Amino acid sequence: MPRDPYILQARWGRAAMASFFVVSATISVVSNEQSWSRIVIGDASPLDWLYAVLVIAGVFSGILFALGMATVAIAYVWISYCVFNAIMTYPFWAVAPAAVPDCVSGFLSHLAVAASLMLYITHKEATP
Repeated sequence: MPRDPYILQARWGRAAMASFFVVSATISVVSNEQSWSRIVIGDASPLDWLYAVLVIAGVFSGILFALGMATVAIAYVWISYCVFNAIMTYPFWAVAPAAVPDCVSGFLSHLAVAASLMLYITHKEATP
């Protein structure tokens, strides 16, 4: 029995978006290596634990999203995260002119993910 191409397309689309969540969690692990070391030795600060919780949430939300569970709710949370992170981490309007290209690319990449998730929500709500 042939599979419905729409279902296969939706699964691949969810997996592609979920990969961003997992990559984001991986980048957080790498960029906060000292926090992980402090957690392992038992000398962690609340900020270290926050990084750990965010990584676990990223991986967990990626798995749930790829499996098709609570996708709209997860998308709303990640849209908020992407927009907030773009504004707070990549303020291209407040940096030296030489740093603008680096900030703009990071800013726009986060907005692109947020826009993709908004498109997903729109598509998800339009289909039965």
